[in-house]
Amino acid sequence: MKLHDLKAGTNPRRVRIFLAEKGLSIPRAEVDMPVLELDDGTHIAESIAICRHLEERHPNPPLFGATTLERALVEMWNRRMELEIARPLQEAFVHLSPYWAGKREQVPEVGTFARKKALERMAWLDGELATRPFIAGERYTVADITAQCKRSGARRSRPKPCPTGTQHRRSSQWLCACLGERGCRAQRPAAATHLLGTCAGTNRSGPPARTPASALLLSPPIPHPPCANSGGVEV
Repeated sequence: MKLHDLKAGTNPRRVRIFLAEKGLSIPRAEVDMPVLELDDGTHIAESIAICRHLEERHPNPPLFGATTLERALVEMWNRRMELEIARPLQEAFVHLSPYWAGKREQVPEVGTFARKKALERMAWLDGELATRPFIAGERYTVADITAQCKRSGARRSRPKPCPTGTQHRRSSQWLCACLGERGCRAQRPAAATHLLGTCAGTNRSGPPARTPASALLLSPPIPHPPCANSGGVEV
């Protein structure tokens, strides 16, 4: 197999984290979208389709669920993360970030509306995470990977001014728990260092210490790190 990858993309990052969680290493080539090339010449595009194929071939650990019920719940929550978290964050980024100026038609009103929706949905997610350590239950799954990719990207590129305090406390702690998983190694180093440096049980100068998600969820609020005026979308 060979993975055609794009280091800067959110969806390719989902595949890289999935591979890291599975403990898999396959050859890669840099292109403009994630495509898995099989030994027989078959090409599989779309990040979630690639992850499903890898899950069938390498079922442990089960990132799509281990039972019929778990698979249904993971599917439900992964879809919710795509629609309720990833979509508004992406729309806000495209329409508000200077990065897309001149590359895409930007409608600030659309971006402002999307940002407002993203903040509302992050508050909703905070409420959901009050009852469990991870998105779909007690274990880290592809639903966490989907939300992690967008949420970490939003925190990595934040505009001014940047609030501090307890806003979205549980989702911030959930993200730190996710970055403490093996999938952290698939994040770009700068992003992982920036985020993990704000979490309990981590060290900016060395590899992250593994802190149980349950402990992070019960710990005091995590203050936001200093802002960087990079034109992202603060959530």
